[in-house]
Amino acid sequence: MKVLRSTVKKETKSVTGEVVMAGKKLDRVHAQSALETVRENPLIAVIAAAPALVVFGLVWWLAGFGTAVVLLLAIGVVGLVVAKLRS
Repeated sequence: MKVLRSTVKKETKSVTGEVVMAGKKLDRVHAQSALETVRENPLIAVIAAAPALVVFGLVWWLAGFGTAVVLLLAIGVVGLVVAKLRS
C-alpha cells in the first residue's frame, strides 16, 4: 500500500484516502529502537519505571501486597480503556 506523507500536519494518507494520525501505532522499527535503547542503557528503563515502583512499594507497605496488586491491575485497565477511547 502506497502512503503519502503530509508535511504540514502529523498524519499520513493511504491510497484509499484513510487518514492515520502519526504516533498511533508502534511499528517494528520503533519497537526495535526502544528495545535497543533499553539494552544499551538499562538505567533509562529503571528511571522511567521508578515512580510506579515507588507507588507500588508504598501501597504494599501501607495496605498490603494484595491491595497493591489490585491497584496495579485497576490502573492498567483504566489505562487501556483510555487508550482505546482516544484511538
